[in-house]
Amino acid sequence: MGYDWDKISADLSQIADVEREKPLAEMTSFGIGGPARIVAQPVDRDEIEAVIEYLWRNEVPFFVIGRGTN
Repeated sequence: MGYDWDKISADLSQIADVEREKPLAEMTSFGIGGPARIVAQPVDRDEIEAVIEYLWRNEVPFFVIGRGTN
């Protein structure tokens, strides 16, 4: 399935802070990881729920990272 990453990014930016092509190395304790197409950074529970609901509803694959130590 193809995704319109520009639309997804624009939609998510209405919910939470969004960055495109953000190096995951900047977000992990080991300092490793290539660029993510989209990084959404919700700041509270409501934003977390809204982001996940959007992703599920639109069948967009995602994963959650903390400090990347797992």
